[in-house]
Amino acid sequence: MKLLKDVIRTCIGCRGKFSQKTLLRFVCQKNETLRIDNRRRLHGRGAYVCRSQPCIQKAFKAPRRINSLLRVQLTNEVIEPFEKVLLQWTEKSAGTTGKKEELS
Repeated sequence: MKLLKDVIRTCIGCRGKFSQKTLLRFVCQKNETLRIDNRRRLHGRGAYVCRSQPCIQKAFKAPRRINSLLRVQLTNEVIEPFEKVLLQWTEKSAGTTGKKEELS
């Protein structure tokens, strides 16, 4: 039986390397909208961030970094509301122990 390796990804906020399972993935879809990809199944260019508010705030502080990683030109009108959604999602998911809901 072959053992599966744990996939390591880099958080765009703190630049730390963590297991893919512990990070939060978001993707930029074709219509240039950002979505949380809880199951890591959505199509589109993705990036990972820690599930902590300081990392999310640091990641979204410089929109150029997001645009560079996702290889798109997103405006602040798209990025800022999504940052708020991510922050709300982390607050909500920190208080639950069951299945986490996906916000978009």
